[in-house]
Amino acid sequence: MKQLTILILSLLALPLLRLSAQDKGGGFFSGDLMLNANFYERDSAIGAAGNPFYDYLLTGGESWFTLNYTNPEADLSAGVRFDAFLNSNIFNPVLPTNGVGVGYWYVKKKIGKLDLQGGYFYDQFGTGTTFRAYELRALGIDQAIKGVKGGYELTDNIYVKAFMGKLKNRFETYDPMIMGANVDGSFTLGEKVFITPGASIINRTMDPGSMEKIVSTIESYDDVADRFVPKYNVYAYSFYNNLSYKNINWFVEYAGKTDDVLVDLDGQLINSDGYTAYSSLSYSQKGFGLTLQGKITDHFSFRTSANETFLRGMISYLPSLTKQNSFRLPARYGAITQELDEIAVQADLVVTPKKGLSFTANFSNIQTSEGEQLFREYYVDVDIKKKKSPWHFIAGIDMQDYNQFVYQQEGHYVNTFTPFVEVDYKFTRKKSIRVEAMYMLTERDRRMFGKDDPEERQDLGDWIFGLVEYNIAPKYSFSLTDMYNFDDNQHFYSALVAYTKRANRMTLSYVKQVEGVVCTGGVCRLEPAFSGAKFTLTSSF
Repeated sequence: MKQLTILILSLLALPLLRLSAQDKGGGFFSGDLMLNANFYERDSAIGAAGNPFYDYLLTGGESWFTLNYTNPEADLSAGVRFDAFLNSNIFNPVLPTNGVGVGYWYVKKKIGKLDLQGGYFYDQFGTGTTFRAYELRALGIDQAIKGVKGGYELTDNIYVKAFMGKLKNRFETYDPMIMGANVDGSFTLGEKVFITPGASIINRTMDPGSMEKIVSTIESYDDVADRFVPKYNVYAYSFYNNLSYKNINWFVEYAGKTDDVLVDLDGQLINSDGYTAYSSLSYSQKGFGLTLQGKITDHFSFRTSANETFLRGMISYLPSLTKQNSFRLPARYGAITQELDEIAVQADLVVTPKKGLSFTANFSNIQTSEGEQLFREYYVDVDIKKKKSPWHFIAGIDMQDYNQFVYQQEGHYVNTFTPFVEVDYKFTRKKSIRVEAMYMLTERDRRMFGKDDPEERQDLGDWIFGLVEYNIAPKYSFSLTDMYNFDDNQHFYSALVAYTKRANRMTLSYVKQVEGVVCTGGVCRLEPAFSGAKFTLTSSF
């Protein structure tokens, strides 16, 4: 009821805001709409069955409508977002979510060098290692903070900000309180030498209800050695800096955390401090770019409480140090960051010997501190696009070693070899066609190199994928895809039609989707199979 009251008052106030804006001549409105609708078709052959969506609900979806008011002359802005979920599957892919209300609202005011905001807000400290409030709707993530934040420009080179609030949990909030502060700087040390240092600190205070659940679990342990006294307060902190000199950039960050209640790999509560360290070194010049990255993570899980798991209650943000693959088959196996124990390295190389020809190579490796292999990937491609030519070619090879038992709690290892090709051809300035083709071979080490493999079938076996997309710019797009599994003789196909007019876009698709890990923005989750139709509408004004 409170949420609905806020929305009604906000809408009633809009005409008054408009009149005020017209009087001053500086205010304007903007906003957007996003709507998803799913129509479920039961298909037990691919695993799209056995849950409410396919057994009896048959339809579902979600929508977000945002309205913003901005007055630059008064340095004032405000907005409200209305969320609606009907049998939605984005929060829990096997259980429906229903709800209607105000999902986000804010008021922001600037007074000289002081920035103030109340309501909900998205923000992050540094790279987000200690704190990141963000949204990824595709994965059902809306990690906004409900509270108050402020920022102040101490000097032309130093900016500080702080906040206090609670982490959003759909239309409510998680009970633990969070507050933090951050300082960022920007300095010139000499000719072509720049540094941007920063530091942050976050305090999370447990609420009595969450603490009672944790204490109850600890007291249930039979072995007295497994019991401990949990603390109400935990602190996370970070120090980071980026050094830029000519064509070289070097970023380094260290983040630590005081004793906190964590869930170990066996699902038992433990008490541990933690840390994560990350560094990136890059060099670029005309026709050449190289980036080297490394990260160590040791018991750095930072959430609202140990009662929350997977993507729930996340305060920190630890993206996986792997290539963000855009091709369908290489993207099938995503390496989710292991917060308790992970050592990761990555190297990315881009060479452009001449205009219209470039080569990309990427290597990533993830293992535990004890040497257990979690993920390894080798990637190389060539991109050819001659000047004024209607043709554009991309071809390459991807190889992955994926520890399925660690990431999905099933199977053992998956060793893949995936050649791929993409061809684009422009018939005219507005009409073009794009074709993708790729084949994923599993059991690579046994079948290509003759090594022993205790599991002759890895995961679901081999795949072939094809895509044909035809575009009539700027309005129409049509695509057909098929992802075929050889071992089970199963097709996972889709057909899509998209229409775009100015800031409005609609899509209608029919989809058969295999179960697997879906990653967006470096964050991953395991999704079940999907069968049925999807409709999306996005609009902005």
